[in-house]
Amino acid sequence: MALNRWFYTIFPGLRQIFTRRWYEFISTRVKDDTLLLMNHGYVDLDLDTESLELLPQDEQHRYSIQLYHHVANAIDWAGLDALEVGSGRGGGTAYIKRRFEPKSMQGLDLSGKAVDFCNEYHSVDSLSFTCGNAQCLPFDDNSFDVVLNVESSLVYPDVDRFLEEVVRVLRPNGYFLYTDIRYLEDIDNWRA
Repeated sequence: MALNRWFYTIFPGLRQIFTRRWYEFISTRVKDDTLLLMNHGYVDLDLDTESLELLPQDEQHRYSIQLYHHVANAIDWAGLDALEVGSGRGGGTAYIKRRFEPKSMQGLDLSGKAVDFCNEYHSVDSLSFTCGNAQCLPFDDNSFDVVLNVESSLVYPDVDRFLEEVVRVLRPNGYFLYTDIRYLEDIDNWRA
């Protein structure tokens, strides 16, 4: 086991603290659109797949947006109330709102400075951002039709608690759209 992984296993909350501080630092330094998405991204390896059409301002974030699009394309968003947990700097949340047009879209992130940036930068009707913890979502039961989580839960100290919160805030027959990175030796426990 790598030293950093061992360290975070012994002190599970440190990864979350480090990540929040990193987002706080970025949000005080980067005030423009150069860093709206921070996920690893996605590319379809099927060469026959048609390229995703993007707005010119989204092109610089192509691979990150393609990951959001790949996950979000699984459902019809029309008329749905949606939440992204771990929205970061809001680029993915704003893209989902523009492209898939849910009735409402809420982003939630642990970093207050990232949330402040999002509420200033992403000014779109029925799109808002809230500061909060993924393991204690500040929403009523049955609040959302969709909960989205893109490459964020790896830093949560208690993923089981996060998943319990997802179930709590989802309406009956709601959708949980999820993608993340996991260490190979953690896959079996994570799936269980």
